Amino acid sequence: MKKSRSNLNKLIVTLHVVFWLSSLLLFYLIGANMTYGEFKGTNNTLLGPLSVGLVFNVALFYSNSLWLFVKYFRRNHWYQYILYAFLLHVGFIAIESMIDYGLIRYYYPKKIIDADTLLFNILLLEGLGNSIILIASIAYAAIRDWIRNERSKRQLLEEKLKTELAFLRTQINPHFLFNCLNNLYSLALQEKIQETAEGISKLSMLMRYTLHESSGDKVQLKKELDYIEDYLALQHLRIADEDDIYIKFDVQGEVTQQEVAPMLFIPFIENAFKHGLSLKSKTLIKILLKITDSQLFFEVCNTINHTKKSLDEASGLGLANVKRRLELIYPQQYQLDIQQASNEYQVALKINL
Repeated sequence: MKKSRSNLNKLIVTLHVVFWLSSLLLFYLIGANMTYGEFKGTNNTLLGPLSVGLVFNVALFYSNSLWLFVKYFRRNHWYQYILYAFLLHVGFIAIESMIDYGLIRYYYPKKIIDADTLLFNILLLEGLGNSIILIASIAYAAIRDWIRNERSKRQLLEEKLKTELAFLRTQINPHFLFNCLNNLYSLALQEKIQETAEGISKLSMLMRYTLHESSGDKVQLKKELDYIEDYLALQHLRIADEDDIYIKFDVQGEVTQQEVAPMLFIPFIENAFKHGLSLKSKTLIKILLKITDSQLFFEVCNTINHTKKSLDEASGLGLANVKRRLELIYPQQYQLDIQQASNEYQVALKINL
């Protein structure tokens, strides 16, 4: 961050230097030749007016952009700004013109010069040049303020999004932990000591992932899939003796080089188990994750073994959470389709990686 800011400052300084050198060249080619052309050729007559013009132009530009604009224009003190800018503009023209006129007289004390014509040309040139500089200064200050405001808005938005994402993740972890503990409690009630020990081991691995791996914005997709497999293994401990429960997890495509937002798929899988899993009736849960080119397709399909009311109440927080996370992390880069039939619930998520 500091390095990029330093590079940006260097770029700004370079642009300012290039701007003033270009304005000096433009003044020499157009304005100075038009006004002082007859005095060129000896004693570097144009060196004085050029130096004076550059100094006054720089002073006018930064006096307006760094002082008047900031103190009055930015605070909406329009009348004060117009008055002081006008006085500054006229004052610079008068002083600069007198100095230029004096330099011409100094360089050519014996030359017959039409003083009125020369002074008029100087005033005209300085007035036009200073007007251009003043307008450029106002434009520069306005653009500078706009860029700063946009940067501040973007930083505030990013901070807000990070805070909101962190809050959404804190909603996921306790909810998931509660479900896992329920599973282990069921195993303990059935006095399955070995399975309970394996479940605690799996749970510790899952919690390690949620605490250390899922704190960033993105994680490797392979790690997220390992997390899902551990979760499914923990569920299998609970239903190992059930013949009417069928669970399938299928992964297709190259997953080792991809990254996704952490804890993005598990709410859908949790919902499938909460809404579809029943020890008293047939249960089917199918999970598919497929990678094609730069697109990820995730699908969960499960039978429904609960009433619609319990389904809506149980899934409300989880689905609202994951939808909000998708909006924040993948704006306009995802499609989420949720279909519910009389006995089947299906979630299809497509993400452009």
